[in-house]
Amino acid sequence: MKMSGRGAATGLPLLLLLMATCSVVLAWSDNCGQFGNCTTCTGKGGCGWCLQPTGNSLLNGSCVPGEDSGPTNFLTCSRWFYQDCHNLTECEAATCGDCADLSGCGWCASSKFCLPGNSTGPNEDHLAVCAKPYWIWGKANCPLEPTVTPSQSPSHSPSASASPSISPSASASPSASPSSSPSATPSPSASPDLCPTLGTNCTTCVAGAQCLWCPTSKACFNSTRSPGQCQGEATNECYDEYCANFTKCADCTKQTVCGWCNYTKCVAGSHLRPDRGSCLAYQYGSCAAIPCPQFADCAACTQPGNTHCAWCDPSLKCLPIANPPPKPGDAECPSNWFYGECPAPVDCGMHRFQLPLLLVHRERNGLLLLIFPRRGGDDSLGGGAIAGIVIGSVCAAGIIPAAGFLWYRFYYSRRHYYATLA
Repeated sequence: MKMSGRGAATGLPLLLLLMATCSVVLAWSDNCGQFGNCTTCTGKGGCGWCLQPTGNSLLNGSCVPGEDSGPTNFLTCSRWFYQDCHNLTECEAATCGDCADLSGCGWCASSKFCLPGNSTGPNEDHLAVCAKPYWIWGKANCPLEPTVTPSQSPSHSPSASASPSISPSASASPSASPSSSPSATPSPSASPDLCPTLGTNCTTCVAGAQCLWCPTSKACFNSTRSPGQCQGEATNECYDEYCANFTKCADCTKQTVCGWCNYTKCVAGSHLRPDRGSCLAYQYGSCAAIPCPQFADCAACTQPGNTHCAWCDPSLKCLPIANPPPKPGDAECPSNWFYGECPAPVDCGMHRFQLPLLLVHRERNGLLLLIFPRRGGDDSLGGGAIAGIVIGSVCAAGIIPAAGFLWYRFYYSRRHYYATLA
């Protein structure tokens, strides 16, 4: 179909404009891949350097489209550099010993990265990459390096001055405590494999060269000499133990290597999913509101599927629970947590009807004072207020000591409080 002169004049520039716009967008998104190092990549607008979770050099990365907060293609990066490379080229080393020889550099035992820092830990902008419990400062604290001779298989030849010691910060968890050091100067034939001697926690294990950690058996083994010793995936990263230190969602989701699982625990993971297993509810980067408070009674709170909620009887509230479950005396609920099925009411053998509860007051001696509001109409209880004392779930008598008030029988059902005319 032939276009009119006016239509052709109007349509052609519009078409050319759209084609030019698409070309610019495509060129912008594709141009990042042509840069092969961090410096040239971060010098290009709209591009950033994404370092993959393995490797200890800036060369083990790729240039991808992104912005200050991270890549725009949802790629998971162990480190992200945008606009500059934070002078990390000064701390490039493949081993802990070589890293310790560089001024202002320390070794991260979990990721095996050489990073800028000092004796207290890595620089602040790298805390998400290397937590302080995994920080090694000084050559004397580096793990023992293997020595290989033509006549022997790879083995560790430790020196008397070196021992695998990691000094956690004050905030480190007990799981990141130093493990026992192997005896000094053993011969290669007496100690063919040093990895099993590095303790029973991931941190000290992965600090050893060629050592891998098995999360299922909690064992450390040599990756080149012990194939098939781990049922599951062996790792040289300790993100599982690191994330487990965080017991609150807000703290957990601030860690770039962690996510909040089923409203109860912090696990290693990315923005896509947990590293191991699965979670019915998984939060990364932020914490969504937990729906527990919307349930108004015990039955609704503990219905099947609400595995992250529990009913607190003294406060009559549905609250989120942690793993393991809370115990009587916890700050959020002093006693009587209920999961699953709620207990049946205690029937005192009299005609009953439910009244709205006005006040619950628990005395120090464990007695419970119940006060109900005034009720009008045929079902009123004398038009006055009712008070009673309940011990556990035992029926008791109650009265408000004032003229014109009646006596009532009470009983306690753990969820509702009932009264009948005595």
